[in-house]
Amino acid sequence: MIVRQKPHALKLFFTLRGSVIPQIYPQILLITLLSTLIAGIQHGFPGFFSSYSTAPFTLLGVALSLFLGFRNNASYARWWEAR
Repeated sequence: MIVRQKPHALKLFFTLRGSVIPQIYPQILLITLLSTLIAGIQHGFPGFFSSYSTAPFTLLGVALSLFLGFRNNASYARWWEAR
């Protein structure tokens, strides 16, 4: 019987072999730099970007969550019948 050591959670978190992190690292770095640049501009020049109300995003989020909830239930029902 082969007995392997069980790695702790921190080691599992930083394991890169077999992970998608090396493949998506450039995109993550680009988004981080872009968001840092935008936050710096907004902090240095407060009126540079126009401000928006949160109401449209809230309404869109609620509508999207309801839609996805119904789609999820419908797909689960189809899967259950196909079983």
